[in-house]
Amino acid sequence: MVLTPDTRVVVTPDNQLIRMFLDGEQMRPVFGSHLPWIAGAGLVIRECVVDSVRYNTRAKDRKLRRPLLCVAYRLVFTDARQAQQIVYAELHPDPRVPQPAHDARVVHLAELDATVWAFPHDPQVPHLVEVMDPERVRRHLPFDQLPAGLDGPADVRDVRSDVLRYKPETHCAARYQVGWEEGASATQLTLFGKTYASERARAIHDQIEKVWRRSQKEPDSFVIARALGYAPEVRTVWQAALVGQSLLPLLRSANDCDEILSATGTALAILHETEAVGGIRVNTDDQLMEMQAQIAALVEAFPEARATLDPIAARLRDEAPALRPVPATLVHGDFIAKNLELHGDRLVVLDFDDFVIGDPLQDVARFLIDLHYFEDRDSHRVTLRPCAPEVIAARAKVFVAAYLARARWKVGEASLDWHWRVQWIHKIHYYLKRQHLRPGFEQDLHAMLAVLARSR
Repeated sequence: MVLTPDTRVVVTPDNQLIRMFLDGEQMRPVFGSHLPWIAGAGLVIRECVVDSVRYNTRAKDRKLRRPLLCVAYRLVFTDARQAQQIVYAELHPDPRVPQPAHDARVVHLAELDATVWAFPHDPQVPHLVEVMDPERVRRHLPFDQLPAGLDGPADVRDVRSDVLRYKPETHCAARYQVGWEEGASATQLTLFGKTYASERARAIHDQIEKVWRRSQKEPDSFVIARALGYAPEVRTVWQAALVGQSLLPLLRSANDCDEILSATGTALAILHETEAVGGIRVNTDDQLMEMQAQIAALVEAFPEARATLDPIAARLRDEAPALRPVPATLVHGDFIAKNLELHGDRLVVLDFDDFVIGDPLQDVARFLIDLHYFEDRDSHRVTLRPCAPEVIAARAKVFVAAYLARARWKVGEASLDWHWRVQWIHKIHYYLKRQHLRPGFEQDLHAMLAVLARSR
């Protein structure tokens, strides 16, 4: 398959190459025989699981020479002494794309139009190798914030790391167990490190520090794991351990979530009062521009979506100048239930990677949309399970009431409705990029478009 900037890619489950890359069982023998660090070591892959998928199917993607398909896999070997391994494949059927520089862990599979690399040898995050090495990472630990006796690399007995979440070419979050000798006894400390491709990591660290300081003064605010330091050479943000219980199971199973939802609304309003540090500024024009790009991608993949999306987009553009002005505040940027936990009687907020400065109703609207569906996951496939309309309405009422009671600015109903529609389009596009070929996705798409149409 050869693509050019003018090629219009019709991505369907019938495309054999795409279907093969989305099937872990088909890729298992491919990786076993083609990846030199596996075949050369005589390792046998027992299981190959697809962890995440991203599609770049637009003509614009061709012009920018983006890969058509990006897939992360988790490999499990028959040899119990060999740890699991993450590999990442980019299907890039464009002959003009430069081949990777020589690296034993980055391989170009010409016959499959693909480039594959083994974690942590990420070409966009080259310093990831440093923080995943138990010896080399020692010099980057935040010793000035660690306990007495753990004052430098020489005091470290051993380091063990466990990857919690890896987003190829972007970031990697890991748990680190640091062992050292405290007097006559062996001691272990747990801390978390998140390593980024971008230099924005420093601003993320500084914002976490601001939120943590606010949490020490406001009992109703979100708790966040304390920032321990920033290692600029490896763009790693260090945080203390903070163990919480995911909020998602509570929202799934509990009939009465009013107390949690009310606490969430109050804490979000307090978060929006927190000083923002060096954030990117996002205004309504920026949101409309992003929305238009998302609509273009949806319509290119599913032309029938235009009938719903175009009139809504026109209305949103017309309404934007009349929105009630609110002060620009810290905006979390990905405020969904997945990024919230319960720690004792306090709520924990996670993941400040997308924080910006802008209209706080972006966060409010995104959380309201998140109340509409639960996600049932099977490997990389996500099935959306809609909540009952009366449950959505009741939960939204409690959350919004608590937010309004604490917020120090007036929130217009029309403004919240405007942000809700913008964020709903964002949500549909999010699923398009990750679930395009999942069986049943088209039905989910039309169901989401129907909800949006009813909001007009």
